[in-house]
Amino acid sequence: MDEPLLTRNLAKRMPSEESMDLYPALVVDDDRVAGSITLGRSRLPLWAFVGMAVDEGWSAAIEAYDHIEDEYDWDRKQAGDFVRFLLEPRGELARLLLVLADVERRSEGGPHWSEKRADRQTVIDQLKRCVDVLEHDA
Repeated sequence: MDEPLLTRNLAKRMPSEESMDLYPALVVDDDRVAGSITLGRSRLPLWAFVGMAVDEGWSAAIEAYDHIEDEYDWDRKQAGDFVRFLLEPRGELARLLLVLADVERRSEGGPHWSEKRADRQTVIDQLKRCVDVLEHDA
């Protein structure tokens, strides 16, 4: 039997993969920080400091993680641009971002959404809508 493409928790591809060329200075490695988006090949996931930067300001984020700018050459402008580009998609792709954010939000403090059939189906349905639109416009 073939190995599954994704493990049950969706964090790690089987076999694992490192993606370094999807977005400047950012990496996803299935074997590092559970497949989170990190600054370069570091163990520093964006989720560790982006919320802090929004809530408390960029200076608080770099005070807590002083190597963001020095070691990884990542600054306030790059972080802001990334968030802006991430939120730029429209239509079905924008809905996918909302669906993903919502299932993650509802998973806080409980089982991950990937362990819940209904949540997985919600994500699958929205992914299919995205593919349908992209194939239609191709």
